[in-house]
Amino acid sequence: MGQEKRKKLFKQVFVSFHGLGKRVFRFFVSRRELSFVLLLTIISAAMQISFSLSTWGTIHPDEIFQSLEIAHDIVYGYGTIPPEFQESNPLIPSYAKSRSFLFPIIFTVPMYLGKLFGWNYWRFTIPLIRILLGINGSLLAPSTYVLVKRYTKGKRAFASASALIIVFSPLLMFSSFRSVSNIFFVPWFFFIITSFWKTLENLQRENGDESQRKLKMSKSFRSYLKIIVLSFFIGLIIYIRIDFIIGLIATLVFKFPYKKIKVIACNFFGLGLAALFGGLVDFITYGDFLISPIQWFRYNVLEGLSSIHGVEPVTFYLDSLFSYIPLIIFLVFCALVMLGTIVYTIYRFIKCKEKNWILLRNICGFPTASIIIIALFSIPSHKEFRFVYLGFIYLHVSLAISLSLFFQVFSPKISAYSTKLFTKIARKTESAEISRIFNITFLTLILLLIVSGGVISSYQGSQMYDWKAYDSLARSLWYVGQKDDSNGVLLFTQGSLMKSYFYLHKDIPLDELVNFWESFQIRKTIKDYAKENETFNYVIFSIYQIAETPYIVDALNDYNYVLNHSINEIAFIYKYNQTT
Repeated sequence: MGQEKRKKLFKQVFVSFHGLGKRVFRFFVSRRELSFVLLLTIISAAMQISFSLSTWGTIHPDEIFQSLEIAHDIVYGYGTIPPEFQESNPLIPSYAKSRSFLFPIIFTVPMYLGKLFGWNYWRFTIPLIRILLGINGSLLAPSTYVLVKRYTKGKRAFASASALIIVFSPLLMFSSFRSVSNIFFVPWFFFIITSFWKTLENLQRENGDESQRKLKMSKSFRSYLKIIVLSFFIGLIIYIRIDFIIGLIATLVFKFPYKKIKVIACNFFGLGLAALFGGLVDFITYGDFLISPIQWFRYNVLEGLSSIHGVEPVTFYLDSLFSYIPLIIFLVFCALVMLGTIVYTIYRFIKCKEKNWILLRNICGFPTASIIIIALFSIPSHKEFRFVYLGFIYLHVSLAISLSLFFQVFSPKISAYSTKLFTKIARKTESAEISRIFNITFLTLILLLIVSGGVISSYQGSQMYDWKAYDSLARSLWYVGQKDDSNGVLLFTQGSLMKSYFYLHKDIPLDELVNFWESFQIRKTIKDYAKENETFNYVIFSIYQIAETPYIVDALNDYNYVLNHSINEIAFIYKYNQTT
């Protein structure tokens, strides 16, 4: 090819890409709302996927043994079955069959694909699952945006501020990619509720239009059918996690068509279909119809046995909130804005008979929902952050709306001052040049705020949880599983990982010793396992175990276990030395 032809080809390619770039730019410039939400989602996805790939440790053991471990057992035929999924429990009958297999089935999809196409489990399947969890966590940004916008009757400022604060919240960003049902389903819960409200608004418009009766009936039928489908999906979420009904009630308390009998009937029909579907899954997996929600209710509510897993005071969630000074400031600020808005609305009603119920609902709805969730979950003695995760999200939305209202009041004054300043400067120099400088400065500040917000929030979020020990133990199992000579693993841990064949992915014996702090028993324990070195030739423990039982290393060396590998000097893998 000659030089002229190469230049011509280069020009054609360049012009084509240049034209495509201009069209894409014009598309996003003309759709600023879409561009903003998409940008936030991409930023959130980048952070969430990064966290999920670099953080294998758990905040709570349920992340593994109530989802991923069960999925591994379904697909590969082996895994540790926790009490909630066992068919019987002689000591606590209500503990058995208390979880539905619906949630773990979600994670069987990437595992089945990996098994079908022969992917390397450790190098491809596990990262794929982590990436999917990160993407699911990033959906919290757009789902919050559409929920707040629909709830506030199209207030883009409220929705934008809410999504922005959600993305850069340290409290939320390091939790939203977790594989626990309380957290996993929140974005989908928001999307479903938003679609439900939109369908109701469409129904109201259709019922208000008396023309074209047949077309109206056809549209109404589709709307009612959509409500049934949406209720079905909400019903599945509640079936998987019954206490989600508290979040549902708190969300709909100010915006539900209580007087619309047809809508309520469709809701109950959809929920009934969900119960029927979940009941059939229980029948297939347990042999009993509709057993898991009944067992859950017996165990947690009627018998109150959740306290076995830990007891906290009634003020536990409030103490968690007030332990962060910035949150106290934000809560006081929100309270002041709410109080000011309520007083202003009452004043306008008394003076001008002006009713502004939408403003009151906008400012009071999300704080009330948050209070309902936190208050109701404060009653049981067993408490965990994930239970009130939705309530904490609504607190962030309350802050965003309060900030938006605050700036709406003061922004005209700020704008007037900046206009005066700009006019004075423009008299002395060319206005076009000054305008360009202002635009560049503004965009640079926005970019710096986004980058610094992401970095600072990421660091603060990672400091809130003690996940590194679990992370190193999980990676240790991942390492041992890939060893051809591994025939059994002894795992010392400070909190149950439920053995975690999800990480090991090898059908070999795996014993887990939880909170094994008795130093005088270490030697005897390791001696017993050394006798069975053909069954247990690997031992895994973290640096925290050495602090509690300092003789563990000497005992391992005395009984022919030698250091094989370490994970960031936090977890240590010892292997039985056959030649000694």
